Amino acid sequence: MKLLERDSSLDQLRAIYRELDNGRGHSIFITGEAGIGKTALVNTFLQEVGHRNPVLLGMCDSLFTPRPLGPLYDISLQLGEDFRALLGSEPDKSIIFTHFIQQLNQLNGPAILVFEDIHWADAATLDLIKFLGRRINRLPCMFVLTCRDRELNREMPLPVLIADLPPDHYTRLSLEPLSEKAVDRLAQQAGYSGQEVYQLTRGNPFFVREILADYSLGIPETVKDSVLAVFNKGDQAVKDLWEMVCLLPGRIELWLLELLNPDCVEILLACIDAGILVGDGRFIAFKHDLYRRIIEESLPALKRRVLNKKILELMLQHGDETIEPARLVHHARNAEDFKKVAELAPRAARQAAKLHAHREAADLYREALQYAGDQPPETRAELLE
Repeated sequence: MKLLERDSSLDQLRAIYRELDNGRGHSIFITGEAGIGKTALVNTFLQEVGHRNPVLLGMCDSLFTPRPLGPLYDISLQLGEDFRALLGSEPDKSIIFTHFIQQLNQLNGPAILVFEDIHWADAATLDLIKFLGRRINRLPCMFVLTCRDRELNREMPLPVLIADLPPDHYTRLSLEPLSEKAVDRLAQQAGYSGQEVYQLTRGNPFFVREILADYSLGIPETVKDSVLAVFNKGDQAVKDLWEMVCLLPGRIELWLLELLNPDCVEILLACIDAGILVGDGRFIAFKHDLYRRIIEESLPALKRRVLNKKILELMLQHGDETIEPARLVHHARNAEDFKKVAELAPRAARQAAKLHAHREAADLYREALQYAGDQPPETRAELLE
């Protein structure tokens, strides 16, 4: 579906992009509610210009405790072994940030750097955004960040972050819902009542698109019911697959999904063709995180606990050091394996502290202490310190 009512936003992105040729980098914060089309706008822009410049994409995930420097870990896969090794071993985040700038300067042309969903960013990632944002005008880089504006005023200190940046170093693009006229135009083309579609979606492009594609025909008016209507139309094999994918915030490694469900490939390809899931050969995710979150919340408690336990066991058996400890804690908690939480949380806290995500480290230490009742007194004392 063609983007509607986004021409002015695309024009702003194009204008900022043209300034890269003059050696002037810039940050762009694209804000709006979930499903408003932030990622669609970025993807449309990248389809226009991404073949001309290096594109570096990093994600922030909705873990209970955010991954320290999660976007950099994603991007490190594109930057070579030396930077990945530094990221995993260097305790001083200022050195990591400086080396990342060096990597940007060494790329083949000005880079388009994208951080998705920074409303889920950890403290260290927010520091990186500020570090880059204050220097962006001297970097060969267009820094694009997406964020849900309704979450700007929660605990995440994003307003402070933006306020600390020089005003001429950044632009904020706030995306609005589609107008009733635009929804009516789309609905009429598909044979639907524009008024009914608009009342149901209030112009949210994601839900407009889903309804007009017949994914959610006849759904109730709430977001939860709309997504569950899609879910309940699938056969049991599809539901089983979605239930596994929904438990991994952000995305699931393909190797892990194949261990969970060895016969998933054919179903997986069908779900990708249907536009529900997306994959790049290494990772699988819901195209829209609203699906993942609502399906996860709908799972019976026992099934959620059993599946999280299986995921945790497979991750631990795999022994891959690229699996951040915070993810292990997330699944141990959801599996209600509190002994494992007490065991893994200090490890995750140490990694967070090493990356200067001190608030997240403190939360993890508190959680470890909460479940350390059967630990020796000296172990509990160490956690208190």
